[in-house]
Amino acid sequence: MTDLSKDHISQPFTDAPDDHTILVIGSGYGGGVAASRLARAGQPVTVLERGREMRPGDYPKDMVTGLSEFQTTLSGTGKTYGKPYGLYDIRVSDNVNVFVGCGLGGTSLINANVAIEADPRSLKSWPEPYCSDPDALRPYYQYARDMLGSQPYPAGRSLPKLDALERVADGMKAPFKRADINVMFTEGSNPAGVRQNACTDCGDCVSGCNYGAKNTVLMNYLPDAVVDKAQIYVGADVQSLSRADDLWQVSVKDTATGKIRTLTAKMVILAAGTLGSTEILLRSRSDALQFSQTLGHQFSTNGDVWAFAYNANMTDPEEDDDDDDKTPETQQDPRKPTYCVGAGETDVTKGIVHPSRKPGPCITGVITLGDQNTPLNECMIIEEGAMPGALAPIYAGLYPMIDAIQGDQFRFGDVGTRMGDVAKLADVMQNDPLNFADTAYDGPVSRTLPFLVMNHDAAEGALKMSHDRVYVDWDNAGDDPAFANSAKMLKLASDQIQAEFLPMPLWEDAFNKR
Repeated sequence: MTDLSKDHISQPFTDAPDDHTILVIGSGYGGGVAASRLARAGQPVTVLERGREMRPGDYPKDMVTGLSEFQTTLSGTGKTYGKPYGLYDIRVSDNVNVFVGCGLGGTSLINANVAIEADPRSLKSWPEPYCSDPDALRPYYQYARDMLGSQPYPAGRSLPKLDALERVADGMKAPFKRADINVMFTEGSNPAGVRQNACTDCGDCVSGCNYGAKNTVLMNYLPDAVVDKAQIYVGADVQSLSRADDLWQVSVKDTATGKIRTLTAKMVILAAGTLGSTEILLRSRSDALQFSQTLGHQFSTNGDVWAFAYNANMTDPEEDDDDDDKTPETQQDPRKPTYCVGAGETDVTKGIVHPSRKPGPCITGVITLGDQNTPLNECMIIEEGAMPGALAPIYAGLYPMIDAIQGDQFRFGDVGTRMGDVAKLADVMQNDPLNFADTAYDGPVSRTLPFLVMNHDAAEGALKMSHDRVYVDWDNAGDDPAFANSAKMLKLASDQIQAEFLPMPLWEDAFNKR
């Protein structure tokens, strides 16, 4: 049994040999699955990852450490600011920004764990039999479920934010269920033989799970490949490919030394993500190595939208008088909190966080809008979210500011209560500024429900190169009907819990509706 709290499974790229049989570039879902299956079949496999290996306990818990892990690349200059090869990789373009993970395990390290099958209608452009037989992928979905431990948040356990989302679904008269998520809820060994802890409900899934409960690729497919003799090297930033002497020539930047090395391989599997793989191919295009002219085209955001139902005014007049399970805040204020801010640097295993204040996994529920009789571009799912506790001080100040600009405190006839919240925040800012971050856990932010939406946009984006870096070119992406429809539905969703609808600040005309 492997204990990832102690055992590294990778080596520095500086130690990698020059010649290989099979090179897998990238270590996320695509690379992890490929490495695992090939290694199990007895094939000699080498995995290259540009980021570093971070284990449970290594992920940021406080604001200083969290902000230090950002790397931001601007499409206009191609320059990257922040930490080279930091965990949180943001690509900024004129119309679409992309957030990906940079580390062993890829974006699985910082995603929200959800495992939902694709709408079969979205596979119509796939080859046979998948485009015409909805059941053709079923065994492969099951393989993934088994390895990733996909399961819903346990029945009989509740969370304030999950209850709030169910209330939203009831108000919208829409189907609701607990989503399958890739999280361990019991301690033990997983199918790859890696020991994992049970989820602590800390809520910090998307900044990196420090408790070893999140089923990232680092926890399953990659160690499974290593058991069967696969070699993994980190700090290997692949630049381009070429062919010579019936071998692939792979140009790789050693992130530790900055030097470029050339490796050879009989087979190369590109699994560096939508941006990474396309960037490598676009750099590699030549007279000798030609690709389709549609390379990089029909880029989709998966209709991703992030917005907030701020400062919900949910009360439950039928709630009994038993205050044993309540925190002091809920005893004083009848409004029900959602508790969607993660624990951050607070160690939830020591029992110093009240159970009702633990957010739980980032996403636990899903509302489905539309069915097989609804046009695909009008279908969407709405999920609740949890915000990483490492950035709690930012939320405490940012959301009231956004509310002042975008919110509508008169919408529900409770303006006096909402103005009282503003007064309390101002009082804390003036008289106790060092503890202002705590208002994320007991002020309006504690009654805020983040929404995450996935739907079907027009996929009219194109990945292009500028200053040797890939960027998203998609004029007026923010005007895609999918996003306007999402905003309409999320405003309706916010109404169900009497919360002010706050879209992401960048989705404004002043910011080109990014």
